[in-house]
Amino acid sequence: MAASPRIRNALTLFSSRDCVVCHRVRLVLAAKGVTYELVPVDPGNPPEDLVDLNPYHSVPTLVDRDLVLYAASVVSEYLDERYPHPPLMPVDPLSRARLRLAMLRLEHEWVPHVQAIQHGTKAQADAGRKRLKELLLAALPLFKASKFFLNPEMSLADCAIAPIIWRLPAPGRGAAQGSQADRGLRHADLPQPGLPAQPHAGRKGPARAASMTDAVPAMDSNRPYLLRALNEWINDNGMTPYLLVDAGQDGVQVPPSTVKDGRVVLNIAPRAVEQLVMDNREVRFKARFGGVSQWVKVPVAAVLAIYAQETGQGMMLPDDGAQMPDDSPDPTPSPDGGEAPRRSHLRVVK
Repeated sequence: MAASPRIRNALTLFSSRDCVVCHRVRLVLAAKGVTYELVPVDPGNPPEDLVDLNPYHSVPTLVDRDLVLYAASVVSEYLDERYPHPPLMPVDPLSRARLRLAMLRLEHEWVPHVQAIQHGTKAQADAGRKRLKELLLAALPLFKASKFFLNPEMSLADCAIAPIIWRLPAPGRGAAQGSQADRGLRHADLPQPGLPAQPHAGRKGPARAASMTDAVPAMDSNRPYLLRALNEWINDNGMTPYLLVDAGQDGVQVPPSTVKDGRVVLNIAPRAVEQLVMDNREVRFKARFGGVSQWVKVPVAAVLAIYAQETGQGMMLPDDGAQMPDDSPDPTPSPDGGEAPRRSHLRVVK
């Protein structure tokens, strides 16, 4: 039986209601704000479409036109690359590898115990509950080390661990004997496809359409996104990305010998630095100065410009909330016939 045309033409997710790895994928989709078709699956009676598409008949299964993917880790990484904003993996290979290893351990060490609690015998559920508690206690330092799980920004690892944490019972909450909560877990209520998470979803009230006159929510700074995009563009063209930094701003950590007139120019080409991270708060990396390896940290707000060393093409970064500058015509000669003021060698990329 061929898959239905509706499934072929829309992003479709086959998902089971209480499957912890399915909820991992649904959280990724919610974080990306992607609209998709959700097909509920009874694991004991999978629909014919799923049987035809996936030889394992397993969930989650994602269908994106002619592409069929299964296994939560494969689906999650595909979605992060297919819909790159907001990014859910770090820029540098070391941090990405660290998070992938953490997600692998969650799959092999945590998820089986959750599944034993959900679907196993009483003895299996009791053993799974005990081991899961031990794993959580052992992981406490990891939760305290960073704002998010092993990373300063939300990542795929948070989407992997959140369904497990969410299932932990609330303190003092009773449960009917034999229910999932009685086994030490609770049901997870996730955002529905195509809708943002609703923090007050439990409250009922009159529905209304969003008005054009409603207040527009404030957006995050676009500076880190411009930095990452231009850095990738310069590297893809085989050139050397340079940062112009205001060394007088708080949080700038550079060797004092590199500062001239309150500013410093930093080479961030892959061959010149190690462990480069460009997140939404700062740029940091290791580089050698005078033969000594040192950490460099620059808040995004302190970066004045990014440009290619070979051509000078790049961008003077606008202040937060400022309009993007347009290319202006060459200045007119001065009345006294002298040389006109020279323009900056940086150009706005369009």
